[in-house]
Amino acid sequence: MHRGLLLCCSCLWLAGCAAPGTGAKPEPIIENYIVTASQTPFYSFGPAQSMGPDFLLKKTAPVTLLRKERGYSWVREANGREGYVASDQIAPLPPEPIPHFTSSGRPEKLKVDSLDEMFASPPLPIR
Repeated sequence: MHRGLLLCCSCLWLAGCAAPGTGAKPEPIIENYIVTASQTPFYSFGPAQSMGPDFLLKKTAPVTLLRKERGYSWVREANGREGYVASDQIAPLPPEPIPHFTSSGRPEKLKVDSLDEMFASPPLPIR
């Protein structure tokens, strides 16, 4: 009886020690990206599909990165269509600038450098 219980516990313990990567697929990455090449082929079933790309994405087209793979990434375009594009032809979407406000609630004028004042005024007429 004790051997049966010990055998049962051992089997359950070994089942919990399965090799990594044998379970379910990892959760998809969801990040906002943009197309960086002038035209990027979009493949619904992968770059090896026999009929070639379904269409071309234009530069700065927004895509959502779902999974990064070797050479090609699985993305979702703006209208919801999912497919593959070359990983080296997309880049993370730059973050939006954070506005700074003064105590009165108005946007603060940020100075880039000391030459701001000189370039902010109209040019002087040539005599």
